[in-house]
Amino acid sequence: MTSSASNFQHGTVSWTRAGSTAITWDLHPSVRQTTTADVASTYRAGCPVGPAQLRTIDLDYRDFDGNLRRGQIIVRDSVVNDVISAFSKAYGSGYEMRQITNPNAFGGDDPTQMAADNTSGFNCRAVVGNPYSQSPHSYGTAVDVNTVENPYRDGNGTWWPGNGSQYILGGVQDRLQTDPAVLRTDSTLTRALEGSGWFWGGRWNPGRDYQHFQK
Repeated sequence: MTSSASNFQHGTVSWTRAGSTAITWDLHPSVRQTTTADVASTYRAGCPVGPAQLRTIDLDYRDFDGNLRRGQIIVRDSVVNDVISAFSKAYGSGYEMRQITNPNAFGGDDPTQMAADNTSGFNCRAVVGNPYSQSPHSYGTAVDVNTVENPYRDGNGTWWPGNGSQYILGGVQDRLQTDPAVLRTDSTLTRALEGSGWFWGGRWNPGRDYQHFQK
């Protein structure tokens, strides 16, 4: 079987004799070992993992105005490829993110960064709404995406962030299909991460967590 490919600024389109087409989007990721400065507000002694087990990823994304931006997300070394691949597929599908900013910019405070609609990964903290439970983000194997459009309901029935309340109504499969930032079972990002063995919090019932993915 022969194949050919054309390279573009943000990806590669490949064709085969069988007629199939594969599109690979290049987010120009830069991966390095996380430094203590990278996690100044999100790590402390006693956390399950530290900078040595984490990786800092700088990568391209498209914001809500359709502009190309550069973002930064920190995850466990074992899931770097999963995150880059899934975000690349989401980018290729036209999915936009308001921002991908290091949580240091918000002092590591999750309610604050949720209200700012920030997409993020590692943060050694308790579960929001449950101070007695360690968040999966403490292990670097969880990401939250477009947190306003994909709110989270804690065990007491409170939705976070408060400015995401307009996105609560609707079923898990068909909620607000007109908003491109809303994650559903058929979203490219959801399929990509679940296909790599991640779990989407939107499937939890009754504790919906539409923004959350973990492995």
